[in-house]
Amino acid sequence: MIDTSKHHYMPQPAHVMGASLFATLKRGGLTKSVAFSPDGNFFATSSRAKTKLWRAADGAYTATLSGHSETVTSVAFSPDGALLATGSEDNTTKQWRVADGVCTATLAGHCPTRCSESSWWAPVTQPQIPLSQFTTRKINSRAVNPCLRIENPTDNASVTGLKRLKQSFIDDTASGEPLPSAHLLFAWHGTSPDRVAAGCRDGPRSLRTTDCGAGSYFALEAAYALRYSDPSDGKSAVILYALSVSQAKVITPERDYREVEDPSTPHLYGLSQCSGKPNTAVALAPGCDAHFIPVKNYGCSHPLTHLPTPRDVDYQAVDESSGEAEAHEIVIESHHRCIPIAIVYFNT
Repeated sequence: MIDTSKHHYMPQPAHVMGASLFATLKRGGLTKSVAFSPDGNFFATSSRAKTKLWRAADGAYTATLSGHSETVTSVAFSPDGALLATGSEDNTTKQWRVADGVCTATLAGHCPTRCSESSWWAPVTQPQIPLSQFTTRKINSRAVNPCLRIENPTDNASVTGLKRLKQSFIDDTASGEPLPSAHLLFAWHGTSPDRVAAGCRDGPRSLRTTDCGAGSYFALEAAYALRYSDPSDGKSAVILYALSVSQAKVITPERDYREVEDPSTPHLYGLSQCSGKPNTAVALAPGCDAHFIPVKNYGCSHPLTHLPTPRDVDYQAVDESSGEAEAHEIVIESHHRCIPIAIVYFNT
């Protein structure tokens, strides 16, 4: 939330040991951390539970980033200056979009250490072939081949889930018109630091032992992706990818889980519709290049019947319209349909 009231810029020129004091910014509290953007146009200061942004050229206050519940102890810009990370004594790290002050991610469960010590950004060099080419090919294929176009389900869970997915699509205004079929979005993939290079070079490889389709798995939420980052030498990593999606199926309990288990797989307790052995794992739905799964942690409860289960079923699909979704998974058919954008490392 941006608040631009009650801040004053107080120029105080002075000269000390040959250096010139450009300005003093009166903030009304102890400053805990200061960081300049890479281009030098802005800088951020933190104190108490807020972070403030200032224009470096004239010291003008531009915004307040509010969301932490305890003192913000550190701030750090991404290499392109578009994002700002803040670390707080409330044991969370938040990611903010500098342009409008929107919080785009919250990573919980971290010790109250400095961002510069507990996390850092690494930009990824873009490959020769732009992702837009993959998007264009998919648009053309679905435009000329009616067999590739399918009708979306009309049940409330599917409609609400697709609406949530569309909110994540990147606006395409270069042509003056939105993309008619394929769409681009950003999503996170958790991995161990020693696998980052391979993940950026080759893309996340398809998993066949997962619950909601054989493919490359991502999450809209960085904190959720971090759960699947295997720590190595006290460090974890998440990779931010740009994905291309043209036709997605929303996984829902009502449409994709069994009330009664198949007799051949009694150990799956009604989840065989969305999980199984490696050689029988569920592939993506016909005509779809992605699955979108709103999820919640059910513990020892069946997602469809809500009856107790003998084992912890962990995170499974939930109806997006229920408002109970804790995160959102995305499965794509091929690791060739994603491009790495940045890497974030964490000390665990």
